[in-house]
Amino acid sequence: MSHGDLDQKNVLWDANDVPILIDWESARRLNPLCEIVNASLDWSGITTSHFDEALFTQMLKVYQAESGEVS
Repeated sequence: MSHGDLDQKNVLWDANDVPILIDWESARRLNPLCEIVNASLDWSGITTSHFDEALFTQMLKVYQAESGEVS
């Protein structure tokens, strides 16, 4: 299962900077790599004039380090 909509508006942070995911209506069977690429693009500002390529790359590197995937 994947969340399906890891946009910034759907992630809250507690007092210890632990993420809390909300708005699970898009949850479904989804390739986790597809989800992290989409989230990385969104969080890096792909739809704005300020795309942050370094943030995009860093998100994928962290995902790879934790999951062992992404080639």
